[in-house]
Amino acid sequence: MEGLPAFDAIVSVDSAPCTVEDPRVTSVTGNVSDPAFIRAAVTPDTVAVYHMAAVVSGRRRRISTSA
Repeated sequence: MEGLPAFDAIVSVDSAPCTVEDPRVTSVTGNVSDPAFIRAAVTPDTVAVYHMAAVVSGRRRRISTSA
């Protein structure tokens, strides 16, 4: 896609394992508040970080206020 960085793999970083079964997805579990864990998960090869919790909580807020 135009304007997006090129990538060939996804690293899922969470406190629970990723359940996606795809050879391009690697699951890394740990505590995101631990600086050493984040330094190990976000490497110089990282081209983008997409924070899914922000998407989920934003959607939850919209649903609860529209009811």
